[in-house]
Amino acid sequence: MLITERDKLKRKAIITKQESDWLIYKKSRNQTNTELRKAKTDYYSKKIANQKCNPKQAWKTINSLIGKGKKPTIINELIINESKLTNPTEIAEGLNEFFANVGPNLASKLDESSCDFQ
Repeated sequence: MLITERDKLKRKAIITKQESDWLIYKKSRNQTNTELRKAKTDYYSKKIANQKCNPKQAWKTINSLIGKGKKPTIINELIINESKLTNPTEIAEGLNEFFANVGPNLASKLDESSCDFQ
């Protein structure tokens, strides 16, 4: 209900472009966000409280909240200097080469006369 109302108010504010409509929308948006945060907090508090006899499930819930357990992103191909790398070893070497040279590349672009640290 709150989300639908917020979205309707946003559409109205976009169409009318009136400051008063934007203020009403922003107030509704803030109220909706507050209620969503409260609902999420209540949900997870109850869920963890119900799992107090099962620590494994409680930790599973906690880890899902903090984002642990997500599978890492795997890079299948990397394009460096217009050449496509698909071999995992070549990709690793290409990334290593890039990050190993970030500092020297930035340092070479600095004007030495502007770096007076005395």
